[in-house]
Amino acid sequence: MVKKISGKIFGKKLTFEILNIILSNMCDTKRCNVCNEIKCRTEFYFDNKEKTKTGSKCKKCLNRKKEEKRMRDPVLRIIEYQKRRIRSICKKKGLKKTINFDKIFGIDRDGFRIYMESKFYGGITWENYSKKQKKWEVDHVIALKNIQTFEDLIRLCHYTNIQPLLIEDHKNKSRGELNKTRIF
Repeated sequence: MVKKISGKIFGKKLTFEILNIILSNMCDTKRCNVCNEIKCRTEFYFDNKEKTKTGSKCKKCLNRKKEEKRMRDPVLRIIEYQKRRIRSICKKKGLKKTINFDKIFGIDRDGFRIYMESKFYGGITWENYSKKQKKWEVDHVIALKNIQTFEDLIRLCHYTNIQPLLIEDHKNKSRGELNKTRIF
């Protein structure tokens, strides 16, 4: 183990570059099965199932694969956005999240797909929810800004409070020109 004495190692001032060189030499390495690069084990997520206790794909490759999957599957994209939104609301309002997302949201991915499809109107499809040709948005019937307690969060983040709205309808609702109730 290298000792740090008053900001110097071997008589040289400790810099970020020197520290990286030292750590890379001390680092145990592994090859990523996707990009085939040899990387430090810290570049891999922990995986208890693997013999080496680290995953076979590096963090960068796994994150890229997750992003590609999210871009292909609009239902997954909506659900992950709802998860981030719940975390953000809990943090902002100082609420302690005591129930996992699945119980708050109240439905699995396949069920949510069927539910949303039953609410489609006016040319709304999964294909026109992409970033390139976004024609509609996900709307909360009762706005999330009304959340004060954790019970409110559970009630308002439930899937039944979500509906697809054409962008123009969503803008009108935001301006107060549409009813606050469902338009279906």
